[in-house]
Amino acid sequence: MISHRLLAPAFLLAFGLLGVGVFAGCNVFEGFYEEGGSDDPEILLQDAAFALRSGEPDKAVRYLERALARDPDDPRLAADIRSALASALLRAHDISVLTLDRIASDLLGQLDATDVPSAGKGAGTFCSFDARGDERRQEVVMETTTFQTIRDKRAVLDRVIDLLNDVFQFPDRTPTGIQAGIERMKGLGYGEQEIQSRLFVLSVAYLTRAYIDVVEAGLNRVVWYRVIPAGGGPAYLGFCAESPELILAVKRAAACAMDDLLQAVELLEARVALLGLDADTAAASIAGEARDAYDRLAVELAELGCGS
Repeated sequence: MISHRLLAPAFLLAFGLLGVGVFAGCNVFEGFYEEGGSDDPEILLQDAAFALRSGEPDKAVRYLERALARDPDDPRLAADIRSALASALLRAHDISVLTLDRIASDLLGQLDATDVPSAGKGAGTFCSFDARGDERRQEVVMETTTFQTIRDKRAVLDRVIDLLNDVFQFPDRTPTGIQAGIERMKGLGYGEQEIQSRLFVLSVAYLTRAYIDVVEAGLNRVVWYRVIPAGGGPAYLGFCAESPELILAVKRAAACAMDDLLQAVELLEARVALLGLDADTAAASIAGEARDAYDRLAVELAELGCGS
């Protein structure tokens, strides 16, 4: 698997394709058209594409909100507007694959540290990994600069997820459900590149929201640790708190975030399968990194179901 430290160029390449996939087919006669002068949803979609090309994502969002408010009857046009609005919202709020790169560096970079952590735990402290044996642990910082820059973006991520779930209309969160959503998109006339770009935007939103929610679940309540199993194997994320009740409360608070993270992983894997890509491609590496992150967090945080 390619190291997360080498993924930034791959992330940039993948995200650079999003505008092509989301706005394919738009035809704006630059220099001859006064944007924003119509309430026709199709023209507003074109106006938004022009605004994005001009580096004005906030303006694009306004046009697309107007287009969405017109509630077009054409299901393809409605899907185009929602898809474009989801992408424009992320751009307007500086959420991109670079955000994923920073999250990967913050989280997996600490879990893959080469220094040897200490054994045992402090007296009077309860830890999520108490029952597993003589693990070794080292404190990690979850409230990173990346977290501070995105923690107030959750409402934006909620909106993006809702918009694209309306587009795909997945019957459930399983891989089979994802495939059903892909088939629906094909039925609307979307090509594989257009579908994969929307899968990618949705996965970015799910993964970023999951990271925010995992950190928020333990904020000011727990100390996070890189934990190395006594029997060997990759380090995972564990935590310690003042009581067993608080350990359980944090696990409950993080359960829905883990569902989001798993959904992001499965969307990325569906994207790789859709494009028929080899394991050494950038898209496959991104999916592999997301799966690795999920596995590291799932040891302690995925044992409870969302809403338990």
